[in-house]
Amino acid sequence: MFQILYIHILVNRFWCIIGVQILWEKPHEFLLNHRNLKRLLIENNFISISIPFSNKPLFNYISFSSEISSNLIIDMGFGLIKEVINSNEYQEKYKILEQEYYKLFINNCKNITYFRWYTTLPLYQYPGASTCFSQLRTLYITCNESLISDNLLGMAQICQDIENLKLWNYDKYIPGLIKFIDNQKILQSLYLHNEKSEMKCIQLSKTIEKKAVTLKRFTLENVMLSPKFLLSLINLEQLKLIIERRCYSSEQDIQKWKKYLLIASFPKLQYLETQYLSPHG
Repeated sequence: MFQILYIHILVNRFWCIIGVQILWEKPHEFLLNHRNLKRLLIENNFISISIPFSNKPLFNYISFSSEISSNLIIDMGFGLIKEVINSNEYQEKYKILEQEYYKLFINNCKNITYFRWYTTLPLYQYPGASTCFSQLRTLYITCNESLISDNLLGMAQICQDIENLKLWNYDKYIPGLIKFIDNQKILQSLYLHNEKSEMKCIQLSKTIEKKAVTLKRFTLENVMLSPKFLLSLINLEQLKLIIERRCYSSEQDIQKWKKYLLIASFPKLQYLETQYLSPHG
């Protein structure tokens, strides 16, 4: 595909502009080519060479990107950092690289609609963050041990129109995360995943109730909430409840979930999936 686009770029100025925008809309695959990656880093002062390019770039290529890829950062680390992976020296250099990468993309990208949030960096503080993330619609968050509430609270002031939110490894109470969800005005899809430990979060249940008007798709995987919120989700079109028996603290908890499943009404429901939990079991 890239070779075909290269040919079209050489036709005329109009085709060049269109082709470059397509190439750089999702830059990760394009920049897997080591030559392309090195040129990007040199042009943006990540690394230097003794003989600089004679001409300035024709475009602000990064501004065409519709994504900020965490995989690209990892690949850059492999390609540029010579120290042994996971060594202290590697980690120190990787942190610097990661920080500069995010600063570069956040300051130049204007139309990010999809983002996977793995980093613990304070992205909301970076120049251009309010513009870069204001159009965000789909967000995946990995809730690792270093996820800081302040970062979530800061992003909650910028991102308030998330439609699709996925939370991975949600195994502890994070106040900023509750506020982040609460700030969303048009949340339509919510996925909560927990793999490690047993955890209950009553406050999160109340926050989900507030989103009942817009929420259409909801998946709960081994995250224990108060089942009362089920009664409010009258606009659901898709419901998945995957809760292993180990997650319940008692038989009474199981019966409570079954009770609310039986009395809840989902008039718009098109798809229902339950595992380890049956109202008639």
